[in-house]
Amino acid sequence: MDDNARAGRGSGLATFFAVTFITTWGCWLVAVVIGEPPTTFPTVIPFLLGGFGPVFGAIAVRMRRNRLGEPVPVHSVRFRLNARLLWALPLLVLAVATVARCSRRRSAVRC
Repeated sequence: MDDNARAGRGSGLATFFAVTFITTWGCWLVAVVIGEPPTTFPTVIPFLLGGFGPVFGAIAVRMRRNRLGEPVPVHSVRFRLNARLLWALPLLVLAVATVARCSRRRSAVRC
């Protein structure tokens, strides 16, 4: 078996695409079900979170590889699972809320 076949079999590409697809389309479906214009407050949050689907997919692949004890690819960022990582989701929600708040304001005040 050559290196390409070995790399393709356990690369986590299917996991990446599944998590990305489910996260992105799930968030966007919630936004459509809300039924408001895409730039209004309740709807803009799922629209923006859906854009982070590939990030969630990449994190899922890295966690899977770490759990299985597989080596980290040479050209990647080191992943250390610790308490600091738990700040990622609240900070992501805060960023989305800030963008939603600023997009809702149409005045000359800068955000």
